[in-house]
Amino acid sequence: ELRGALDDVLSGQGRMVMLAGEPGIGKTRTAQELASYAEGQGAKVLWGWCYEEEGAPPYWPWVQTIRTYVQECDAGQLRTEMGHGAANIADVVPEIQSKITDLKPPPTLEPEAARFRLFDSITTFLKNAAQGQPLLLVLHARIAEALEELYGEQVEVHAAELAHHFAEAQTEPVSDKLVRYSLLAGERALAAYAYEDALTHFERGLVAREVTLSGTEAVYQAASQVPSDEEAADLLFGLARAQSATVVGHQLVEAFAILSRAFDYYATEGKVAQAVAAAEFPIAPLGVRIPGVAHLMARALTLVPSDSHEAGRLFSRYGGWGWFRL
Repeated sequence: ELRGALDDVLSGQGRMVMLAGEPGIGKTRTAQELASYAEGQGAKVLWGWCYEEEGAPPYWPWVQTIRTYVQECDAGQLRTEMGHGAANIADVVPEIQSKITDLKPPPTLEPEAARFRLFDSITTFLKNAAQGQPLLLVLHARIAEALEELYGEQVEVHAAELAHHFAEAQTEPVSDKLVRYSLLAGERALAAYAYEDALTHFERGLVAREVTLSGTEAVYQAASQVPSDEEAADLLFGLARAQSATVVGHQLVEAFAILSRAFDYYATEGKVAQAVAAAEFPIAPLGVRIPGVAHLMARALTLVPSDSHEAGRLFSRYGGWGWFRL
């Protein structure tokens, strides 16, 4: 299919193709192989890469591709291909001025009009440049945002992939999305009994929220602090559930400490359903006693009517533990 699109380009029909998919499946390699094939067919290949951190100039991938082209061309060719738009493009690719030295600054316009003028100048330039030799532009886009837009209403299904790419971006504006997709991916992993994957997702979300748990001391310190919001509490509750399925012995005490922190938030904020769910979750196998479990369940009972289904479930859980003391 990609070669078919390239053949269309070689025959004079412009095409745009987006490569997307799970991390590690070979998207970059596929693009490289297509680029090699294109060069073998006489096309000129230009690469542009997005810089995921803050501070990159506007239109950075396009700047890179045009800069490469400019460096390989003489002044006469650039004058012909860029025409009157050369000064507009030079605003973002100043290397043009070293080739076309008599450029005058373009007239000042309102931002929207100036942007349109720039886009039109670049489009005209690329069309003219492709007349002499077919062009293949490979732009490594901001993958996370591009995939998020591509998946639309299906983002939850692809939460693990999106969390991975937002983690790779590691920039402040995307941290909220990293946390959101880490939480979604963790819940989906739990539902699929993929507990190790769930641990990875929940821990990544907590790190992004600057809640780092490492070792018993850190866990107990964290357990003494109520989460700042529901999302943080949900991450902690998810982590505790994943840990309960993957750890044994004294580590279950650490898992309960994390679960307790989530419960504290739910109870304090009146999130009764979530608080009951945390209290009745079987953090350890029957017969394994963990200090504080009965106390947490008793607190949960104060949140619901004594004749409610929730109270019945909690009393049942008490019976499972075989002891009812605070």
